[in-house]
Amino acid sequence: MKPRLLTGVLLAALLGGPACVARAQDSQAAVDILQWLIPLTGLGMTYAYADAEGSKQFAESYLTTVGLTAYLKVNVPEQRPDNSPSRQSYVSGHASSAFAGAAFIQMRYGWAPGLPAYAAAAYVGRERVEERAHYPSDVYRGIAIALTSAFIFVTPHRPAIQFSPYFGPEAAGIQVVARW
Repeated sequence: MKPRLLTGVLLAALLGGPACVARAQDSQAAVDILQWLIPLTGLGMTYAYADAEGSKQFAESYLTTVGLTAYLKVNVPEQRPDNSPSRQSYVSGHASSAFAGAAFIQMRYGWAPGLPAYAAAAYVGRERVEERAHYPSDVYRGIAIALTSAFIFVTPHRPAIQFSPYFGPEAAGIQVVARW
């Protein structure tokens, strides 16, 4: 399957997933699915593009986000807005996971696939607040952790061969840069 076709299929699943669940009138199930589907879409894109460096960057960014979120959830005692017993509120795991996937997609592959991923991640964050599972600040902290982690670990994907014009003092031409 060609990378653009697979990317389209993954994005269709990303955007269609919540619509299917929404028909069942269960927004909690939609956010539970999206918190994993968005990052899996990013990981799937690394395979679609045969992007080994992207897979490595995804793992570094995503595992840092999830690890820091889990650490904070265990070590910062903050009660959830709905007063659920024995459940920590500080830093939304759903939001940090969803935004880690969206930030990876956007920073590695650009805004075209990143924008729908961010829209789906925003839905996750909004629903966590609407369901009174988190305070808005918990969601914002999850977003901040995910974006910071992606900013540290993720670089833009570039094609294997790049062409650019070259103008020197005594010559002009086309410069070809190949990565392997």
